[in-house]
Amino acid sequence: MNSEVVRINTTLTKDLLRELDSYAEEHREDRSTAIRQLLFAALKEISKNKIIGDYKNNKITLRQVAEKLGVAYWEAMDILVEAGVPVQKLTREEIQNRKKKVESDTF
Repeated sequence: MNSEVVRINTTLTKDLLRELDSYAEEHREDRSTAIRQLLFAALKEISKNKIIGDYKNNKITLRQVAEKLGVAYWEAMDILVEAGVPVQKLTREEIQNRKKKVESDTF
């Protein structure tokens, strides 16, 4: 990622500016830093929601979810469960086959 800093301008409502200033004061940051923090968090959340949606629509696998989110496989499962997304969609036959395999394995 290019770390060159670029100055931008934006227009905010007075209410949004008050919320921004409140956030900045609470976190002891200046406005610019607060804006960067909030923008980073928002983009990360939007990306996460897109990845979850892609999984939900069968566009990517659970392993790909983990890779794209930069988390472990099991953490990806937890994130999906927290989002209310079923993690595995198995048919009855697949469930029975897995059950038989588990029952036949000896430890």
